[in-house]
Amino acid sequence: MPTPSAPLGSLVHPHQMEVQEFATYALIVDARGAAAFEDDHIPGAIPVPVGAGEPGESSPSGTTDSGPALPAALAVHVQLLEPGDRVLVYCDRGGLDSLVWATPLRAAGFDVDVLGGGWINYRRWVSAGLDLLPRLLTFRRLTSSSDGGLQQVALALSRQGEQVLDLAALMDQHPSTTLTGGAASQGALETALLDVLRRFDAQRPVWTLVAVEASDRLTLPPALRDALSRSEEIALTLSSQDTDAVAAVVKTLLESTGSV
Repeated sequence: MPTPSAPLGSLVHPHQMEVQEFATYALIVDARGAAAFEDDHIPGAIPVPVGAGEPGESSPSGTTDSGPALPAALAVHVQLLEPGDRVLVYCDRGGLDSLVWATPLRAAGFDVDVLGGGWINYRRWVSAGLDLLPRLLTFRRLTSSSDGGLQQVALALSRQGEQVLDLAALMDQHPSTTLTGGAASQGALETALLDVLRRFDAQRPVWTLVAVEASDRLTLPPALRDALSRSEEIALTLSSQDTDAVAAVVKTLLESTGSV
């Protein structure tokens, strides 16, 4: 398969689900239950479970003359939006719950998309993306006996504009890191991984920090695991987390790839 030009987000795009790039929506509404939202959700979504408010429970600002009043559960989230702003709504009941919220949102003047196929379709899209994208990237695995020093190298690489995939942080083994937030479930990990991989440029290496020990509850998608197993491993000697020492390591790494 030929290497595509950057960015990879054009190969795995929400258009494949007949919706827009998630970041272009002024509001993304998850109409599923609270437990489902906590387990995993579309990046940037806010939870508004159907049943949290009925159309009659509207705020004055949510009342319209052209259709159902905007429920209070939604009105609180649209106070800063403008008429015509784009909103995405999704659920896990074949669109039934999505339409409960989409109808008053449209009546209030918002441009509303409903995710066709709902949550099942989203998860299929995530799985397909995680099967494709790792095969198109060049990973360089960074390892070291000094885990803290490795984190400093990752931060320094990120500040240099390099592509960094911190799997340890994504799998919540280093919750203090500022690069990523740890995933609470397998689904959340896969959503986070796809969100990161879609931003990468296939023409540049991806510096990867692999979790020191396998998580007892989270696993890497097979295609990513296989790609990492075939990738170049770079063992770093980090006897110190001193700023100068980290800078020297980063300079050597970038010189090895022609980045400096």
